[in-house]
Amino acid sequence: MKKWLFLILLLPTLVFGQTGAGYTPSGEGKINYKSYKTHYGNGNPSTFNGGYSGGAGSTAEFDRMVDTNQPGTTLTHVGEATPWSSGGLNGGHPPRWGNSYFAIVYSGWFKPNKNGTYNFKTYADDSSETRYREVGTTTWQTITFQWGCCSNRYGTATLDKTKWYEFEFRYQEYGGGDYYYFGYSIPANSSSPNYNWISSNHQFGTWTNVSPTTEETHELDLTYELDDDLDATKFSTTIHYECTDNSGGICATVNTLGSDGTISFDETAINGDLVNNGTLKATTESGSVEWVVLYPYDSTNDRHRILIDGREFTATNPDTDPNDLTSLQLLDLYDGPITVHSVSEGSGGWQQYYIPGNLTTAISNSSYGSGVIRNAGSYFGIRAEFTFEENTSFSQHTLNLSVDGTYYDDQYDNVITVQDLVIAFNQLTSGGSGPGNSGGSVFSTGIEYVLGDVNEDGSFNFVDTQLMLQHIYGDTDPFADKTFSDVVKIFNSGYDDWSTTNWSNGIPSSTSDSYTPNSTTLEQSKTYQVAFMGDVNFSHSHEPSNLTTAAQSMSVRYSSAKGSSSEEDSIGMEINKIDGHLQIVLTIPSNNYNIVGTQFKVYYDSDKLEYLEAEYVSPTEIDGYVTVRDRYINIGSLSQDGSVNSNQGITYALHFKMNTDLDSTLGLLGLKFYELVDGDGNKVNLKIK
Repeated sequence: MKKWLFLILLLPTLVFGQTGAGYTPSGEGKINYKSYKTHYGNGNPSTFNGGYSGGAGSTAEFDRMVDTNQPGTTLTHVGEATPWSSGGLNGGHPPRWGNSYFAIVYSGWFKPNKNGTYNFKTYADDSSETRYREVGTTTWQTITFQWGCCSNRYGTATLDKTKWYEFEFRYQEYGGGDYYYFGYSIPANSSSPNYNWISSNHQFGTWTNVSPTTEETHELDLTYELDDDLDATKFSTTIHYECTDNSGGICATVNTLGSDGTISFDETAINGDLVNNGTLKATTESGSVEWVVLYPYDSTNDRHRILIDGREFTATNPDTDPNDLTSLQLLDLYDGPITVHSVSEGSGGWQQYYIPGNLTTAISNSSYGSGVIRNAGSYFGIRAEFTFEENTSFSQHTLNLSVDGTYYDDQYDNVITVQDLVIAFNQLTSGGSGPGNSGGSVFSTGIEYVLGDVNEDGSFNFVDTQLMLQHIYGDTDPFADKTFSDVVKIFNSGYDDWSTTNWSNGIPSSTSDSYTPNSTTLEQSKTYQVAFMGDVNFSHSHEPSNLTTAAQSMSVRYSSAKGSSSEEDSIGMEINKIDGHLQIVLTIPSNNYNIVGTQFKVYYDSDKLEYLEAEYVSPTEIDGYVTVRDRYINIGSLSQDGSVNSNQGITYALHFKMNTDLDSTLGLLGLKFYELVDGDGNKVNLKIK
């Protein structure tokens, strides 16, 4: 007897498509579709865990109707279609299993042709929903919806022609006719819409069924507005963030500024990864139990109070802490930050939060019906199931401006000079009586007060000018141990209109700032104005655009110089070698420039020369000073109240002992800086003869 062997093959459910299962999307000019058999293919009303009498009655019902985990729903076809074809959005259908009991979901991305508010019109049989969201966002925006058959539905959306939007257009058929039409009116006709059904002549925009998103790369462009006389290439900026790539826990990139004070950091220096920030986000979908109580809008505080049943927190994870919840997606009503009102211990209490803003319109326009959002009069009861996930955010980066140390030492010696001192004295003696000694007739900007307050106590007064005096000709220099970060301020806003009355509020405290990447603006920029403490004449600091006075313009006061090209008006300088000694003599001739302050910096070779003494001769009682520093000697004169000047001339002399007998004095002495200032704070330009 022959024996027959019977093989029973168990085949998976086949999904048919335009190009077969697992098709490759073509890209531009195409959209995706999925076709589902619903209601078991026979109209069974018990299909979707409670059933429907034909069409979907809400977003939640439609979600379940196309959910293949639900009984009675089967995915039968996948493929692509041309948007303006009958198999797309122009009144027909793609392949489907039969003539009734099916649902079609079109998906993909579009970019509109124009900026502005579009009017849309859809027409479907039976229920339909048309929605979109900007690429990079998570919340669907509903354009139109229709629960049942069959009429025109209208909606609007404000779109940007430079952006891509993800879409999902879906409709379902219970019995009878079946179709979906998509139409629009361009923004220019928004007040009187002129609708066009989508066609080859009215394509609306660019369509694609391949994601248009590209790899996200971050870039930060920085501009440091330095004084034009400073060498920007001597400055550097660092960007760093906490990381685990090295033992120090800091990843840093340092770049030198360009000659124009700019620098760019790209994705190699920026951490564009989202990391857990220790908080939670709640997402919701419609459910069968009212786990949420939402109170009406509180116009006084511009917020809603929301209560969430504590059992939702412990249902999936007993360790979930309600205090950590900082973000909430509540159906199609809201998606954004929330704050804690009060939380209770245990699993049975109400956890209470605040939602900012007014959700009244969103509640009225919600695609969820009264079966999900119940108006109880004094509150809304919402059937919502919760899922909790860790909130992620971009890492905060730190930016820090620095400078070559040698360059800083050379420059800061000349930041606070006799002109700054005269201007500061003039402000204090001109009647300033406002907050922080504001007022007076000399300072015209808040930045001048900020820079004049060299001890940073929030008040500009004679204590500050005394410190500036000590810097110029005191026995000790109060700024000698100050680093670059101690004396430099960077401003990222308001520099040109800093208040002269409450100027001490909000002053930046360091040369650092923070930067946090984001997903919506990958390319960001920051601009900083850079200024030095004590630099009230802006010789080394960025000059504010509002620098002005009633009496005379600041450009004249600070930048213009008086003087003559005649030799009689030149400063005389002689270097004499006398019996192993060197002598440098500086002579200001008689003049009529009302010079009340002078400063000369004589640099000398301390290895070969030993400073002995200084002297000056003046026919008037103007005070003279001499200060010996590490690399130079300050010599000059100053009338603190401006009552005495050097119109009759003045002579200064410095004497040095030569440590060795040298044939040449070349390079032993040098005058690298000098400044003459009149009683109004103007520089007087006398050349060295």
